[in-house]
Amino acid sequence: MAIACMQNSATPACRLRWLALICGAGQFLVINLAYLLAAQAGHVPWCVPYWDGCTSISATGRHMPEAVLFKAAMLPLAACVAIYWQGMGRFLAEPALATESAAKWMRGLGISAAGLLAGYTLLLGAGGDSLRTLRHILVVLSFTLTYLAQLLITQSVWTRAAAGRSVAPSWVRHGLLGLSIGTLLIGVGSVLLELFYAGYDAIEDAVEWNLAALLDLYFVLTFLLSFPGRQ
Repeated sequence: MAIACMQNSATPACRLRWLALICGAGQFLVINLAYLLAAQAGHVPWCVPYWDGCTSISATGRHMPEAVLFKAAMLPLAACVAIYWQGMGRFLAEPALATESAAKWMRGLGISAAGLLAGYTLLLGAGGDSLRTLRHILVVLSFTLTYLAQLLITQSVWTRAAAGRSVAPSWVRHGLLGLSIGTLLIGVGSVLLELFYAGYDAIEDAVEWNLAALLDLYFVLTFLLSFPGRQ
């Protein structure tokens, strides 16, 4: 479990757990620190973006000095995310539980999401409407593929629990399920609001911040998974 990993991080499973923590907490800290730098420099307004939606996540990485932090940190984190999904796919694959196929999909979706995140980060700050549209497409796809990969983790964790091979305490399983449901509700709700609510533009950025936070929290929660027999 996680406590053992705090004492000995040399095993593959423990390294994967630490990757989960780095990927989730790292991305959350970077975008929030970049926001604080951007607000301090006057590039974005001061607010609580998760509630007010006064600025987009992208706006926190467009100008100096916050752009240096954003790109210098997010590109290595994107590589970290790709490694995480490679490892997670290997640990959750088990033919006897019909999770091997799900693990392959999880790995492919997650690594693709990491690549899209890297592409988005590289294009951040570049001008032009076409590049702005491309960045929006990249980040939406990255969010979507990350969510689908995380959903497959939830499915695999619950499948193992039903077969008596649980890799997580009950509260962790329910936490993963709750985050998956919450993310889905916000995502579907945002699509419906965009279609039918004229004032959606005013809350779009807040939706983006909250979705990012939920996805990051999911990574962090997987730090508490265990992989018995494959340490």
